[in-house]
Amino acid sequence: MEVDPLTTSVMAEYDGQLYYFCSEGCREQFEKNPQRFAESAISAFGRRDGVQSPRLSSESAGGTFELHIRHDDHVNVGDEVTLTKTISEDDVNRFAVATSDTNALHLNEEFASRTRFGRRIVHGTLVSGPISAALASLPGITIYISQSLEFHGPVFIGETVTAR
Repeated sequence: MEVDPLTTSVMAEYDGQLYYFCSEGCREQFEKNPQRFAESAISAFGRRDGVQSPRLSSESAGGTFELHIRHDDHVNVGDEVTLTKTISEDDVNRFAVATSDTNALHLNEEFASRTRFGRRIVHGTLVSGPISAALASLPGITIYISQSLEFHGPVFIGETVTAR
């Protein structure tokens, strides 16, 4: 999520750099341990128009990213973003821990082998995750309001998904 410094008053300074936040809660999390966000090997912040914004690169998550826009500050009809990612076993395991969705169909090969899928499948919500990531990469503030999905088949661990 990018935060426009002209419309927010929630900010914090760390090591001579001014950081802008979408809410007091986000700022409070940053202030508890700013080094975690600002100085990690994979920085959680990207710079845009001189402003630090929370952003992880798609490469840090094992994906590829393409952004085709005409203007850096707003979206136009015809602009396109594409995020492609291969879903790994580690992704599935971390998602299960983060969400407490420990359905055996996702985590237990022996159980999954006896289902109509024949092997473990990726969580549906994890499959749709790149949609959110793609939207978040667009210029300006992106607010994800709703989504309607229809799954035509399972995604298996090791397969690649693309959000466009």
